[in-house]
Amino acid sequence: MVFVNSYSISSIEENEGQLNTPANHDINVIPAWLAGYSGKGVTISIIDDGLDHKHPELIDRY
Repeated sequence: MVFVNSYSISSIEENEGQLNTPANHDINVIPAWLAGYSGKGVTISIIDDGLDHKHPELIDRY
């Protein structure tokens, strides 16, 4: 899945905290943008094996 505007799915502003997210857990991207970093030309891939490492049959083996 590719998002056209990936920044809309992240917290780019100061995080004030929410139900499951403590305050100040930000990606701090604005200073990076101001320093000239854009991410242009960078490819990112997320690979998730879906393995439940806390499953009772796996917990001692993972």
